[in-house]
Amino acid sequence: MKARSTEKPAGKSKSAGTALSAGYDLASKIDDLIVKTARGGGAASGARTALRGLSDDDVTPRLCVALGHAKEQVRCAAVEQCTETPRRRELAPITEIVKCLADGSPKVRLSTLVALNRGWGPSNGAVYATQGDAIRPALERCLKDPEPRVASQAAIVWKRLGL
Repeated sequence: MKARSTEKPAGKSKSAGTALSAGYDLASKIDDLIVKTARGGGAASGARTALRGLSDDDVTPRLCVALGHAKEQVRCAAVEQCTETPRRRELAPITEIVKCLADGSPKVRLSTLVALNRGWGPSNGAVYATQGDAIRPALERCLKDPEPRVASQAAIVWKRLGL
């Protein structure tokens, strides 16, 4: 009778599989929390708190994926969450955020402008001021938006950018 080897095959360690599974589970958890932030009420508040408790390095890529979600509420929540912390503002590509200024939903466009405006709080500094060239074309379109609140918010962001 042949003795069985107790060695594990290369590349098939339990820890590698667990890490893969944990990464997948974390991504799913983050995706679920992003959707919950869009629902409003206590569930949204709890989900935002839970997202704050996770690494921005893990959360931000999932937020960027959610910018293309089918539901406008989720897109609104994602774009707002992309700018919630200085690290997220650093990690979320401005090009992905600016795409939301062309969204078919005025709510998403407004949320995006509010998110861009967030970069000028008293403790944040002018985060997006150095990226005015990337923002300008989409922002110009928003200045002429048929939704008055979108056009008004676009004017605020335009002024803050010094355009």
